[in-house]
Amino acid sequence: MFPLLFGLSLLQPASAGDIDQIRYLANTNQHRAAAAAATTFLDEDSTSFEVHYHSVMSQKSIANHGEIVRTYRAWLKSEPDNPAARYGLALSLSVTNDTASCDEIPGLLADLPGEGAYFSAALRYSQANTCDFDTEAIAAEVEELAPDTARARAWLARLAIRDGIDQELHDEIASLLAEDPSWVRRLWGAFVSPDSKWAKKTRTMILDIAETQSKSDIPTEVADAILIYRAAEKPDRFEPLELRLAELDPGYKAQEPRDPFETELMDAINRPTHEAVLSNLDALLKKAEGKQLAKVQTLRSWRLSAMGEDAAALEASQAAYLSDPENHRFANAFAFSAASHDGDLELALTAIEGALESMENPEYDADGFMGVEDWTKRNARGQSNVLDTKGWVLHKMGRHDEAVQVLTEALLFAESGVVAAHLGLALRAEDKELEAFELMAYAMSLGIDQPSLDQEVRATMADLYPKTGHWQPGGASEFAEIVATPVEDDKDEDDGADHALMGKAFPITEFKPLLKSKVASLSDLKGAEAVIVDMWATWCGPCVQAMPHLQAVTETYRDRGVRIVGLSVDAKPDEVDKFFRGVEAPAYDLAWIGKKGFSEAKINGIPSLFVLNADMEIVAYLIGYSSGDDKRLEEALDAIVGEIESDG
Repeated sequence: MFPLLFGLSLLQPASAGDIDQIRYLANTNQHRAAAAAATTFLDEDSTSFEVHYHSVMSQKSIANHGEIVRTYRAWLKSEPDNPAARYGLALSLSVTNDTASCDEIPGLLADLPGEGAYFSAALRYSQANTCDFDTEAIAAEVEELAPDTARARAWLARLAIRDGIDQELHDEIASLLAEDPSWVRRLWGAFVSPDSKWAKKTRTMILDIAETQSKSDIPTEVADAILIYRAAEKPDRFEPLELRLAELDPGYKAQEPRDPFETELMDAINRPTHEAVLSNLDALLKKAEGKQLAKVQTLRSWRLSAMGEDAAALEASQAAYLSDPENHRFANAFAFSAASHDGDLELALTAIEGALESMENPEYDADGFMGVEDWTKRNARGQSNVLDTKGWVLHKMGRHDEAVQVLTEALLFAESGVVAAHLGLALRAEDKELEAFELMAYAMSLGIDQPSLDQEVRATMADLYPKTGHWQPGGASEFAEIVATPVEDDKDEDDGADHALMGKAFPITEFKPLLKSKVASLSDLKGAEAVIVDMWATWCGPCVQAMPHLQAVTETYRDRGVRIVGLSVDAKPDEVDKFFRGVEAPAYDLAWIGKKGFSEAKINGIPSLFVLNADMEIVAYLIGYSSGDDKRLEEALDAIVGEIESDG
């Protein structure tokens, strides 16, 4: 019998054997109910690969990934030849997106019988961006299954839709839907497929099916209609259906219609320059009030801070707090800014004490989207963050003894280089010099991601260094560098910036140039000492926030032989043209590759930045963008350019 998964069968789930019900619960984000239904099913029949799929994918939203892996690993240990156990372990390993599992997954998925062959191929294809799996070979495997497996046919159709719909694909989709209209849930990608006569015909056909499903009293069909209308961007159709589905299924939580002001706010910040964003936000200030005003001012504060306008950023942050003083995030942001930039410290202390009071007695929600372990860590980090702000405010007010107590508590909640640095500086103010030095050395070892604070800590350590008994040939500065260097150990090294193609040639060699750019291929960049390929999209907030940074990098490194290509994965190239309308394009090149860029570059998300050497080989891979203090790109470029200069 399949091992019980975290006691979920106690939740009175759907009856065993109802795979359609399990699928419906999973597709409507009722993860705990889906996991419970899957557990009951698997207790009676543990051979279904699809039910294991829904079980793992639902559990990952409500439990710690490690627990899921341990469950399947224990099952496989007791039944080493069980195909479902092998698949379940491979799937549970895959949800961690850890490249360390890439060597284990293929062996676990080898020669799975029956429907397992499809699920094996689909899982390996989904992991091709993390692991160096051959997507063409995997797609060929699915093609061999297609004549006998409608699921394989639907998978191939969904894959082909990305590159455009011709008559042959249209006819295949029509055949699939004629056999089983429920396949419509797999084919929503038709609404973002490149425009063509056959794409329009396919969309019309899919919308006709959604129209029929929308009139059904069967929750699964109504849910499919909602999915299609969302993909077709028809809120006038899916919003009423959300409420109807909630009536048919009391367990379904209808999504609240988006506030029109929130839409305006998102549009306002989705601009390529700080100046354009601030202009839009300033216009919104005239119509915003209350909590709306707080959100606008917070976004203004972030942008002004990124531009180095600290006084204006502080003013905006204070305005946000005063507009919504009950919001602990706004209070914390203002208080920290006030402590860091000579603001109103009495008001800051009032704000942060109110924030701490509002965070008392948090309650774990078992129906939420977070397991207990993740919830505990998140709350510990949040508590540490707000306590750190209070301690920093007290330190700036000269109440150093109180600051030391609060900052010590903050550090006990969560390890943080910033908190340790603040505690070290507060101890120094208390004339506890040895303790201060050790705390600041500890802060350096954890990493201090605020440049001004890092500089203050280094200067203070240099002043204290002669009294500590530490010795390095290069003195205090060399000691600081040594403690700031991570210790090499036997742990797997994965800082989130590993990539299956590291050291290999960048796989996308040709693309469509946009705006004023004439770069249509990597060969057009021949002669560059280094090339940065920024995979981005107009709808990606962090991508847009990173643009001013990339502009600055262009200006700094242009004379050192560095070129940047912003490679858009938007559905259509004209979306980029529209995005830059009325705004000066960046100094670096822009090009378009479309959604296929995700699979070709083997990435799961954006922004993804690839740093290439002169031979167009990947030497660094950077994921995401955090703030104006993100200097990973410069560090990667300095390593390349410096090496080139030294060789010369």
